Amino acid sequence: MKIRNLFIGIIFCILVAPFVVNLLLSFSTPITFGSNWESFFGSYIGSIIGGLTAFFIAYYQIEKQKNSANNKELKENRSYIIVEEFTAPVDLSNTKHKEFSKLVLNEYYEEFKSNYSKAELKSISIPYYKINHRGIPEIILDCSVECELSEDEGYKQTYKIEAHIGIFEKDIDVFIPIVKGKAEKVYVKSVKVNYSTIKGEKMQYFLDIDKKEEKHITFLENNKKETIFNFKINSSNWILPNSKL
Repeated sequence: MKIRNLFIGIIFCILVAPFVVNLLLSFSTPITFGSNWESFFGSYIGSIIGGLTAFFIAYYQIEKQKNSANNKELKENRSYIIVEEFTAPVDLSNTKHKEFSKLVLNEYYEEFKSNYSKAELKSISIPYYKINHRGIPEIILDCSVECELSEDEGYKQTYKIEAHIGIFEKDIDVFIPIVKGKAEKVYVKSVKVNYSTIKGEKMQYFLDIDKKEEKHITFLENNKKETIFNFKINSSNWILPNSKL
């Protein structure tokens, strides 16, 4: 916007200046300027116009380089979310994971555990979503997770699991148990992770199970969205061979 206003001002000066000079020289005054003064005045105005034009070109190049450097810095400092589904014992007991990793507790998980004795829980394995991030920065900021789930495969009635993580370090994992009460199976419709990079760029990871796609989004000015990556996903079965201690 600043460059545009400056450009409009310079163009206005360039267009108006010749008419102003001509108007001034058309008036008769008691003082005789002579042709030398007219030549000097014309050269003076021409120098101003040339100087302003050169200034605008230099300013434009500097701003262009600055914006390019800022965009490069934003891209280099982006972090990208990875979401994986796997099965493990309740409370991740006897399961290998990174030190200081977090298990998200919520009312649905607590309700599920309340239906079984401690002895029974030791023999039960449940599905989890494991969330971490990759990139050059060690942390992401203001991170929040929202999972939309349903007890029926058609997603007729959904509910949400929400968690605010805040500062999310790269060397930890966040685990979200995918259970609810006595439901035999819970279907995940989507997973949404909102966060800010260390450069203040607002981003979002969105996993849409229903449409079988995942994408990373950045938020531009006026909250407009721009998709950085968009991939189709296919389900597959796999295990973690070294997950047991």
